[in-house]
Amino acid sequence: MNMPRIIGIYLAAGQSRRMGMDKRSLPFSGNTLGDAALKAAVLSLLSHVLVVVPPDDTLTWLAPELAKHKKCTIIRCFDCSRGQAHSLRCGIKRAMQMQAEAIVILLADQPFITEAVINELIQLYEQYQADYISFTNNGIVMPPVLFARSTFFDLLLLDGDEGARKLLRNQSRWKGITQESTTEKIFFDIDTKEDYLHAIKQSEKKEGFDGYR
Repeated sequence: MNMPRIIGIYLAAGQSRRMGMDKRSLPFSGNTLGDAALKAAVLSLLSHVLVVVPPDDTLTWLAPELAKHKKCTIIRCFDCSRGQAHSLRCGIKRAMQMQAEAIVILLADQPFITEAVINELIQLYEQYQADYISFTNNGIVMPPVLFARSTFFDLLLLDGDEGARKLLRNQSRWKGITQESTTEKIFFDIDTKEDYLHAIKQSEKKEGFDGYR
């Protein structure tokens, strides 16, 4: 049986306002913060990965082997300054052109996301064919999230900094599968310098995760 065409949308066009600098370029575990989760995406069962960046991005934060990888396409989003929803829209439109059956939304500031996490979303989708598949932590939906083609037009209606999580809260007609995870570290996202320093400390630990927020 052929694998469904599931495309990753890697959102890397944020303004990093709370960090006060381009957080994607910060060193992390021998790579940069920005390409840590992208490496996992490339190694996963995703058919392709669309990397959404600002229009003038020099890509110095991105390892050359990832920028040129046959599984990656760089999408320069001219509306990204208007909010995350516009970056997502750039990715979804290209994914639709590529005949995607589903997408997985990934954030460039979640460096602990693993190949196994992405693959589990895909495998759950193959099993249940739901409108969306997500992990939850203490009952809260956490990215990455897989969305089936049935949700694309609703996602395209998001505006400004609205995220897909808003639709998951309000969209009762969607049928989704959620799976609770007790591994808080996987979903940790980095917005501030304090977050970054905490993530560096946690990356040096072989197991466990000290709560932070």
